[in-house]
Amino acid sequence: MIFYENGEVPKQPYLYFVYGAGGTGKTSLLNQFEGKKLLMSFDMSTNVVRGRKDTDIGILEQADGPMIQELVQKMVARAVDSKKY
Repeated sequence: MIFYENGEVPKQPYLYFVYGAGGTGKTSLLNQFEGKKLLMSFDMSTNVVRGRKDTDIGILEQADGPMIQELVQKMVARAVDSKKY
């Protein structure tokens, strides 16, 4: 455990988890944030971010179902370790 006194915690990057029904603007919302972003698409909806240099995209496919938790954990760990986001 790391202990910080008096709220002197180092600044951390932001992490948002946005989910909802299809067509509700989740992917469009991503475009409102500044900086490098990682989009993990569970429903293959990526047209809104095509060609965006500030967004990396991981598309989970139906065949990934049996190992989805492991794949997501690995993708998040890799993203955090890269310090790009």
